[in-house]
Amino acid sequence: MKQINERAGLLAQVERNKALAEDMLRQAHLVSPDAAEQIGAMMTAATVLIEREVGRLAAPGLLVALIGPTLAEWQAGDQPRPH
Repeated sequence: MKQINERAGLLAQVERNKALAEDMLRQAHLVSPDAAEQIGAMMTAATVLIEREVGRLAAPGLLVALIGPTLAEWQAGDQPRPH
């Protein structure tokens, strides 16, 4: 039962993350129409938040841990999950 509850919690978090990502994408379009600028701004924001949360020394490891699953999918040739 504990595993089912943990899984349900993770799935709920994924759904919240997707909704938040969609909101952020809408906001990025307001900042600039240029996709490269939008990507750069969101990556910079993510790195700033990560550094604030865990500090400069732990930030690289957390960034890699967060982006690792997506990179692995891309490298495997899998289609990324829709956001």
